[in-house]
Amino acid sequence: MERGATGQYETTVAAGERVRAFVPAPLPPRPRLDLRGPLERRLESASLALGRLDSVSDVLAHANNLVYSYVRKEAVLSSQIEGSRSSLSDLLFFERGGAVRFSRDDVEEVATSVAATDHGLRRLAGGLPLSNRLIREVHGVLFSHERGAGATPGGTGRRGWRSSSKEWNRVFRHDQERIDAEAGRKASSARRVHGALQARVVVSLGEAARRTGLTFQTVSRAMDLLVDYGIAREVTGGSRNRLYAYREYLAVLDRGVEGPPG
Repeated sequence: MERGATGQYETTVAAGERVRAFVPAPLPPRPRLDLRGPLERRLESASLALGRLDSVSDVLAHANNLVYSYVRKEAVLSSQIEGSRSSLSDLLFFERGGAVRFSRDDVEEVATSVAATDHGLRRLAGGLPLSNRLIREVHGVLFSHERGAGATPGGTGRRGWRSSSKEWNRVFRHDQERIDAEAGRKASSARRVHGALQARVVVSLGEAARRTGLTFQTVSRAMDLLVDYGIAREVTGGSRNRLYAYREYLAVLDRGVEGPPG
C-alpha cells in the first residue's frame, strides 16, 4: 500500500535549545490501515505486550522504587561487563557510607554510572529533550571517574524486568501482612519504617527517621521489631552508624549480579 509522508520535522525550542522534532501526521492515517492478515497478528502481539507492561504498575506499588533499584542493578551489570568486581550490595552499602567487600575503586566507578543515569533522568524531567546535548552531558558525568575514560558503556536492563517486580510485590505484601497481624500498637510506625526500606533497600536510622517523619527513638524501636521478624538485618556489625538492609528485597535484587569470585 503506497502512502505519503507519515509526518514532518519542525524546529522548536526545548529547555532553551533549538531542536528539530519529528511530528507525526494525525491519526487515523489515510488511506486507513487494512488490519487483516499478518498485520492483525502483529497488532495483537503488540497489544499483548502493552498489556503486560501496564500490569507492572499493578504489580509494583511504587514506580520510583523500580527506577531506583533498576538503575543500580543496571549499573552493576554493565560494570561487570568491563571487568568490575563490584556487587549490588557493595554499591548500596557504599552509598550509605558502609564498607564494601570488593574493590572500592570498582564501587566508585559503578556509583559514577548511577550518577550519570540520575543526571539524565533529572534533565529529562526538567524538560531537556532526548538529544545529543543530553547524551554528551551524561557521558561527561559517566567519564568523570578516573577509570571511566577507557570504559565502553553497555546495557543489560532487560533481565528479569516483570518477574522481579512480581517477586518484590510478593515480599512486600507478605511482610506488610505480618506487621499488621503481629505488631499490635507498634504496627503504624513499623509500616512506615518498612516503607523506608522499600524505597532504599539499605538505610540508616537517621535516614529512616527523615523519610518517615518519626523520631529517631521511634524508628529505632520499629527497626528492632523488623529485625526480630527477620524482615531487616543490621549489616555493619558496629554499635554506631548502623545500616539496615531489607533482607528479602536485597536477595531478589542481588540475583544475577553477585560480585565475581575473589
